[in-house]
Amino acid sequence: FDLEKLFAEIKRVLRPGGLVVLEINAEGEQAGASAGYFESVSWPSAEDLLQFLKQKGFQALVRSSFEYPWKGIHVCLSGSDA
Repeated sequence: FDLEKLFAEIKRVLRPGGLVVLEINAEGEQAGASAGYFESVSWPSAEDLLQFLKQKGFQALVRSSFEYPWKGIHVCLSGSDA
C-alpha cells in the first residue's frame, strides 16, 4: 500500500470529530520487521509511523500498549491538524 495515498483518503473521508483506530505491531522482536502474510505494510518503528501520521495532520489522542496475542500498541487518532 502507498501510505501517502491511504492516509490522504482516510483524512478526506473522516467526518469532523471522527476517529481512526490503529493496531501497530511494533514492539519486541517484530519491530522493524517486513510485512508478513497478514500485514499490509511495515515501518521501522511505531514512533516512525506516528511521526509520519502527525506530519499528515493526524493527532494521537490515546495510546495503549498490549501484550497478547503479540506486543503492540493501539492508537486512537483524530484527523485534526491541531
